[in-house]
Amino acid sequence: MVERARAEGVELTGDGGLLTGPVRQVLQTGLEVEMTEHLGYERYDPGGRGSGNSRNGSSSKRVTTEIGEIVADMAVWQNRPLEAVYAVVLIDAITIKVRDAQVASRPVYVAIGVDLQEERDVLGLWLGPTGGVGANQWATVPGELRNRGLADALIVCRDGLRGLPESIRTTWPDATVQTCVAHMVRNSLRYASKKHWGQITKAMRDIYTSPTTEAAETRFEAFAENWAGIYPAMIRSWRQSWDEFTPFLKFPAELRRVVYTTNAVESLNVRFRRAVRHRGHFPNEQAAMKVLYLVATTKQKNRSNLTGKTNG
Repeated sequence: MVERARAEGVELTGDGGLLTGPVRQVLQTGLEVEMTEHLGYERYDPGGRGSGNSRNGSSSKRVTTEIGEIVADMAVWQNRPLEAVYAVVLIDAITIKVRDAQVASRPVYVAIGVDLQEERDVLGLWLGPTGGVGANQWATVPGELRNRGLADALIVCRDGLRGLPESIRTTWPDATVQTCVAHMVRNSLRYASKKHWGQITKAMRDIYTSPTTEAAETRFEAFAENWAGIYPAMIRSWRQSWDEFTPFLKFPAELRRVVYTTNAVESLNVRFRRAVRHRGHFPNEQAAMKVLYLVATTKQKNRSNLTGKTNG
């Protein structure tokens, strides 16, 4: 076809060229797929109306520049310098589905820091390999944070992730490793009927707001006496986690309040799940991280946001 076009004097490129139309169609189709992944809804889908991130017509220049800018901004954000010391660092993981050779579940690690001025920030996101959350995978997260300038943390909160305490202590030997209070409360409620949640959460709050470790132990024993007969597994989980739950009680009340009032990890996880739920799975790593980066950094009007001054 090309030889015939040349023989007949037909231009291959430029306006009206033989290849211009097919090439334009291939590129536009690829850009449309990328835009759909970014926005989270198909073209002409009414679900995008009023979302604040709606399509505004066909413009190949706008599509390419917007996607490119997001990827570039994400790389800068993920490698930006951090404060030397944080009062509290919270580390957690969620699982999403990403297609590689096939669709597989992969962990996403997230770290949130509260600095010495009680300003909260998402420090970074890391997509782990297929196979779940493990000690070797976790070792890279504290190490990368240290390489970006985070020299020490007073308290590092975590939620029973295998190998994480060892990685924390290797990276920041003086840090106090603390079981996340929000996760402790949430996990406790899994053992209980909803009709008792109000009573149980009030009693747990009395425990983790105790002025001293001794007072917390006294309140816990009263809590155990009231509920061990009904929910023995809940009380057993508290006893098993007690040594890693109480360390933060040795710190001043202001710092302790930051630990037990910050629900940033929970809020972020809720937003992540909402963003990925209707997608089923992501077509590749970049598409997954791009969406999660936008969720983590975009401030929402009339909503509690993940950065800025902590409450309490």
